[in-house]
Amino acid sequence: RGSPIFGGDMATLSVVLMVRNEAANLRRCLPRVARVADEIVILDSGSTDDSEAVANWFGARWFVNADWQGYGIQRQRAQALAQGDFVLMLDADEQPDAALKAAIHAVAQQPPAPDRVYALRLRNIFCGTTMHRRYRDHIIRLYARPHFHYHAYEVHESLARGNATVTILDGDLLHFTNDNLAHFLAKNLRYSRDWALERAANGKRPPNLWALPLRAVVAFCREYFVRGALFAGRYGFFFAASSAFYNFNKYLMLACAARRGEDKS
Repeated sequence: RGSPIFGGDMATLSVVLMVRNEAANLRRCLPRVARVADEIVILDSGSTDDSEAVANWFGARWFVNADWQGYGIQRQRAQALAQGDFVLMLDADEQPDAALKAAIHAVAQQPPAPDRVYALRLRNIFCGTTMHRRYRDHIIRLYARPHFHYHAYEVHESLARGNATVTILDGDLLHFTNDNLAHFLAKNLRYSRDWALERAANGKRPPNLWALPLRAVVAFCREYFVRGALFAGRYGFFFAASSAFYNFNKYLMLACAARRGEDKS
């Protein structure tokens, strides 16, 4: 395989990850992608575990940039290090199943298109329990490298795809959301804070505080009933409840951040 960069005529695929202290997840993820990737690019933001050793074992190209400016900018930096025609952007706690790997491989045999991106079905594994198949997100992660890039959002970063057509690939991207419930809740709090600080810095005004419980209820119903978390049993309930708390917390933190800004003015 390979393009002129890699010494061949076929399109090439760069699997790109950004990590920090993800050695355990890399041991699960990298074996799943090593055979479909022409290169694996990993951008680290300051790991203190043996993530680099794991990356080297699988032949990944390892880079470090600890000047953290948010998830979106770090994804932009990571993509800039890639050389393939296609980019498959992953997190260390994600891995494609066999059907998805086959679909990704098929896409990477085609010439990269400037008007098409590819979405993967994200299937959550929550506290060791696989969520029911009716509960899946679609997330754009595969695209032609020269034509697309990520928005510079602090959290919940997304691909700037413009009017490109979105094709959903077969198979699942397995997402190991957490090691345990405490880890998951701590991550939600961190994301809530980052989201609130970014929105406050951009001048976003918080909603009425009395509306926050209603927002949380709506978030719970969306996850539990509309998106099907109820089919995952008790862990589906926990997942929907944590999503409701996340929604509540991020707007409460936005209100606090906005209040601090008013007090300083």
